[in-house]
Amino acid sequence: MEGAQFAERRGGYHVLDVDTYLDHVLACMKAGQQIPDPTRLVFPTSPFRPGYDQQRVDALLFVLREWRDDYTGEEPAPEPTADDGDGRLTWTQAQQDWVRDAAFPRAKGGRTGYLEGDVDDFLDEVLVAMGHGQQLPDVQSARFNRSTRFRAGYDAEAVDVFLDQLEQASPGATRPDAV
Repeated sequence: MEGAQFAERRGGYHVLDVDTYLDHVLACMKAGQQIPDPTRLVFPTSPFRPGYDQQRVDALLFVLREWRDDYTGEEPAPEPTADDGDGRLTWTQAQQDWVRDAAFPRAKGGRTGYLEGDVDDFLDEVLVAMGHGQQLPDVQSARFNRSTRFRAGYDAEAVDVFLDQLEQASPGATRPDAV
């Protein structure tokens, strides 16, 4: 995967976003860690600038998804439990990866979204709580400032769907977003 090259076309995926994701995947592979789920990705496009050919990038993401699904180099996770005996909740590594790897599309078409920094800060709080075996911050009361034309924001609907799944998550579930 190192040295992967894509043709550039007008209307393609933002080059920097794709390169950043692929660098992250490569680092995970070299470290022997599970790669982020490529099915949750939505790359922004470059309508007026050259960007990576969408079909070629999507083909690579398909291969990565297949490889990730078949990946067997990771040690099996211990049986999940909701409480480890000392009152700490046991959030699985898969659940923590699911939150850490969450990717949201940017608000488009003049629509406002949620400020990226606000959403990212909240997800950091969630990860800290999971890492310390604590209850998650109250998802219902999470509020995010709206983006403007001058400050990028995540698509509010995509963030809300993710937060609905997060609210239903329970410690030790076999699926990251499972109840």
